[in-house]
Amino acid sequence: MEGAELVERRIPDQLATDGLAPALAAELDFLAGRGTPASDSGALDDGVRARAHLVAGDAATAQSLLAGLDVAALGAQGLAASAWTASRVGDPDMLRMLDAALGSGPDLLSGDGVPLGPRLRYLGVVRAARGDILDAIDVLRAAVAVGDQRAPLWGALSRADLARVVHSARAAGVLPDDAAGAAADEERRAATAARTFLAAGGYLGLSAQLEYALGRGDVVGDAATGWLSPGATWRVGFGVQPPIDITGSKGLRTLHYLVEHRERPVAAVELGLVADGDDPTAVAAALTGIDLATLVDARPAAVRGTEAESLRGMVVDDSMRTRVSKLLRRTVDRLADEHRLLGRHLAASVRTGHVCAYRPPLPTDWRTGTTSVV
Repeated sequence: MEGAELVERRIPDQLATDGLAPALAAELDFLAGRGTPASDSGALDDGVRARAHLVAGDAATAQSLLAGLDVAALGAQGLAASAWTASRVGDPDMLRMLDAALGSGPDLLSGDGVPLGPRLRYLGVVRAARGDILDAIDVLRAAVAVGDQRAPLWGALSRADLARVVHSARAAGVLPDDAAGAAADEERRAATAARTFLAAGGYLGLSAQLEYALGRGDVVGDAATGWLSPGATWRVGFGVQPPIDITGSKGLRTLHYLVEHRERPVAAVELGLVADGDDPTAVAAALTGIDLATLVDARPAAVRGTEAESLRGMVVDDSMRTRVSKLLRRTVDRLADEHRLLGRHLAASVRTGHVCAYRPPLPTDWRTGTTSVV
């Protein structure tokens, strides 16, 4: 078939899609990393159009198109495209509906003679975006096996998604300690295999997507990126689970401060000022350069002299330790209800006590400004 030949055995980056059927042109443009006018063809599902707008950098239009979808009425191409798009910018309700729609069906999706790859690949990225990350890893492993049986391209794309999700699981700290080493090895092997195939085949658009997803390209990817962005509502998120908007709180404000000052331990008394809406600058300045852990432990060298004793009296405030620790833990628990992956990451990364700290399992890039980032 022409569609299968062009998609699975040719290099989309090198193909002109003018004059091709809209469904085939849209798929080739996507694989080449192009968002093109064909995406607005009335012959295409809104899910396909949404994907093309997202590839072109127009997340707002992509989200608007997703919001109006009737998942039950989507064709195979629209379902696959909607799953890919929603896994990046979808809301929880849309992801739930797509999960149900992709939960059964043929091993390989195709529409209008255009091969779309393993159904399990799309189910896996949707599950990851819902926060079911360990289940998503198992599903994507199965997608790799299905893809390899059909064509190298589908195996490579499934491996790229697997590497992305495993990386996010490692960054979120959701894996058992005894599985961390094996997961790092699996991510490395999956990413290397996907990179090798895509680079050798000339798939420049897909190669760029993979590097972006793993945070190793020119732009920080979403696999180890967190969102704690204040505004009228707060945008919060982590990794492969898309960010959502929630109502602000003093706990979010305190957590935001801790993450923004992640390069140093932060005294609970400093965070208490932030929680109350007061200025912590003077306390932060007084404690600059002080080994807070040693100060709290009351080692002789740390408390020698009146100034050191005064600083220790400031930091060792049991009522503030209890108050701030409870506030941070309640906030993390709330976030786990609202955004599963972010909550699990913070539960694994935030340390409380007289001295608090944010210590992630892997380096994490945070969006903590007031500009919403999708």
